Amino acid sequence: MQSASYLVAIKLPEIIDQKFASLIPQQRAVINKMLDSGIVISYSLSLESSMLWIVMQVDDEVSVMNQLAKMPLVSYFKPTIHALNFHHHSAMLLPQPSLN
Repeated sequence: MQSASYLVAIKLPEIIDQKFASLIPQQRAVINKMLDSGIVISYSLSLESSMLWIVMQVDDEVSVMNQLAKMPLVSYFKPTIHALNFHHHSAMLLPQPSLN
């Protein structure tokens, strides 16, 4: 099966409690691993911290849910998943340098 792109729009809680705040470093570590592996293509937080947008490159919607389940803040998430026809960003347009 070929992977596809998905946009996950996540509504975050209006009030951030101590437990949520304590999980942020772990959340960042998981996201960084997913960025490094190419599962997460982009990760954006709104200025007022009420919305989070994640673009993932995975096989299907079930895989999106499986990846979200690995995130420490998942119990605070109210996600909406959108299958994308395409997702372009500037990093995709730049040639990769050769290490030879």
